[in-house]
Amino acid sequence: MNDRDVDFVLRRYTERLEALGPVPEALGWTKGRHRLRYHVLLAPWEVVERRAKDVLSRGRTAEGHIFNLGHGVLPETDPGVLARLADLVHELSAS
Repeated sequence: MNDRDVDFVLRRYTERLEALGPVPEALGWTKGRHRLRYHVLLAPWEVVERRAKDVLSRGRTAEGHIFNLGHGVLPETDPGVLARLADLVHELSAS
């Protein structure tokens, strides 16, 4: 699955969620906060890693940036992915 496929799936998923209420931004900057859209956590690790690195890269240009998952995580999110993400963020933020 490539980024285009993942984006298509996420758009379809987002369309379905819109019926339930507001959907957070895909990737944004708000008051020094950079967020990773919670839908991305359902994608293969390579996509999660690439998107997380993008958030961190953008955050480096903002004073006191915060890596943020926006509105949390979905129940079906693999806890192993969250652990890997936390490790990645800590590792890259320390450098």
